[in-house]
Amino acid sequence: MTIEIEHVTWSAFIDTVATVSTISSDFYNKYLSHIEIHSLDDVLHIECAVGQHMSYAGYISASIKPYGTPQAALLDNFKLLIFIFPNSNYNARVTMLIGTNIINRLLQITYDDYGSKYLQEADLDTTWYLAFCCLSLRQSNLQRNNNRLCLIKSAATKRLVIPPNERVVVEGCMDKNLPYHRVLAMLQATRRSTIHTDVDITPSLHFYNF
Repeated sequence: MTIEIEHVTWSAFIDTVATVSTISSDFYNKYLSHIEIHSLDDVLHIECAVGQHMSYAGYISASIKPYGTPQAALLDNFKLLIFIFPNSNYNARVTMLIGTNIINRLLQITYDDYGSKYLQEADLDTTWYLAFCCLSLRQSNLQRNNNRLCLIKSAATKRLVIPPNERVVVEGCMDKNLPYHRVLAMLQATRRSTIHTDVDITPSLHFYNF
């Protein structure tokens, strides 16, 4: 897909699983070195698809024009965050990757302009159409599941005893889980939980892996 970033036209890979958008260090040094790099490495850690930590040089705020959408000619000052990744065999082939931080913004703009039938009425390139369909379907499935990725049911095979003022870790298994990309999710009690009101389930963050 053709993207214009700071008046530089380039081919980008559209990824509906990646939550951030990236460019390679070579691309930044060659075309965008006039833009200041900001650091977030001490507060934001990025993981690749297999869960390994991925280092990055920082991020820039750059203007983007996404060709293939009706809004391309109107987005003169559409600035978004783009992360700069060290050179590797992968980004030597994928110099620019557009993730959901940009795709979702474009989807919302298109929805605001065309309403609920934006997929039918907006003149979208096939790549953007498929990307918007993917995110829209993912969100619809989540809403139909009461905004839950899954239910966690106790996997305990014997009676549990919780002494007063103490905490017990209970193993669980996933049920009614949605096909969804790896994401950080909140574990908390449901309204239909059958535990006694004197017992609380501690809210906690976990990575959801379908």
